[in-house]
Amino acid sequence: MSTAKKVLLILLAVLVLIAAIAIIYVYTMLGRIKRVSLDEAAEIAQSALSASPLPEDEPVLEDDALNLEEEVGQSALSEEEQAALEDEQKRQNVINILLIGVDRRGSSGYSRSDTMLIATVDKNNNKLKLTSLMRDLYLPIPGVGENRINKANSSGGPGLLIDTINQNFSLDLTEYVLVDFDMFEEIVDALGGVTIEMSRGEVQECNDCIAGLNVQRGDDRNAGLITAQSGSIHLTGKQALGYCRIRKFGYGDFSRTSRQFKVLRAIYDKFMQVGVGQKLDVINKLLPYIETNMTNGRIIELATTVIGMGVDSSSLLHYRLPVEGYYKPTTIRGMSVLLPDIPANALKLHEFIYEATEVEALEGSDTGRGTYHPKNTPTPSPSLSPSPSLDPSLSPWLPELSPDPSGELPGLETPVPGGAVTAPTESEQPDIIELPDPTPNLDDPDLVPEEGDPGDGGVDIVEEGEESDILLD
Repeated sequence: MSTAKKVLLILLAVLVLIAAIAIIYVYTMLGRIKRVSLDEAAEIAQSALSASPLPEDEPVLEDDALNLEEEVGQSALSEEEQAALEDEQKRQNVINILLIGVDRRGSSGYSRSDTMLIATVDKNNNKLKLTSLMRDLYLPIPGVGENRINKANSSGGPGLLIDTINQNFSLDLTEYVLVDFDMFEEIVDALGGVTIEMSRGEVQECNDCIAGLNVQRGDDRNAGLITAQSGSIHLTGKQALGYCRIRKFGYGDFSRTSRQFKVLRAIYDKFMQVGVGQKLDVINKLLPYIETNMTNGRIIELATTVIGMGVDSSSLLHYRLPVEGYYKPTTIRGMSVLLPDIPANALKLHEFIYEATEVEALEGSDTGRGTYHPKNTPTPSPSLSPSPSLDPSLSPWLPELSPDPSGELPGLETPVPGGAVTAPTESEQPDIIELPDPTPNLDDPDLVPEEGDPGDGGVDIVEEGEESDILLD
């Protein structure tokens, strides 16, 4: 055998060895993921409910609280529209996976899903898409009855949540990824933080949420608060989580879903920018927090597809259900619910998932607009971060967009079906609300609870029938 052939064989052997080591390494890493089939998840959920039923004082909606069809007119689809929903050809080369975010806090079983997203890999249009499902969306849940969609996960696990989405919106979801919020902090910190544009009101609300997290964990209530006033702010993992949990600012949960998308986009952008070593570090920290029913081969296939598409963060598309103009916000026993026109929302969702190459800005996506309502969380002295010349959080007036389902926005009349809202007349305009000094005196007894008084740690007092912003179901 010639020397050249020997060298070639040695090189091939080395390449095969490297490839084998890489495959073993990847599969070893993926082995840290918790694998739970949909049937197993359903058994876990039922077992947990049997062992620990919901406490009597936990706010729940009775299954017969109202009838969706009686409250909101449901569109009658034409034969052409129904055929469009059922079209199998358009589904080729489009992958949909349900992403579920929960806060288990050490509990067994499945808690109510705090965040629900349909992640779409649209290979036909070379787009990555995320559709946020509002947790107050009121839908028929198989075997449960009509209720808020976030009850499906706690009642039957991810499988029941998938069935609820598929049956109502004519999708064919079969795969899910469930993550705990602890993972969120780990990822952001492993990436060295993310930078988000924030208004002064958002900073103040975010600090309230951070204080609530600290109280929940038994930490110093003021640990890790944001010191910047506003502008482009670099956030740690805990600060980014606090930002994503802001609810009572701007358009409530509508703005909240937009903030979540902003952070997810920043994470994606940062991940694609860092080197291979840091990517592996992030993945290693991420995997133990993941539960899924996908195989290793499927995960590798998806990761390879997404990386090969080369989609940058600015091209990620975001959508939300219910769609503006096709729902009615109301309250049941003091709890906010969103009553959708299901067929109309299904059509709009299909248009986005299977056809859209661009999308208009969602109502509430201008997350910095709103009025801050002071709580008892002291704001630290500001850094030199720039403050915009006109901070939108100083204005109590919001653009004429979708109403906050809680109905707490000042000056807005009662919403009408379809999510529409009537603007107040000039005589009804409220006076301008001045925000408090962002750097209050920390010695002020009104801001710092007296010894023996734990205060609320920045957590809003939860009225009967209302969910806490920080302590999730």
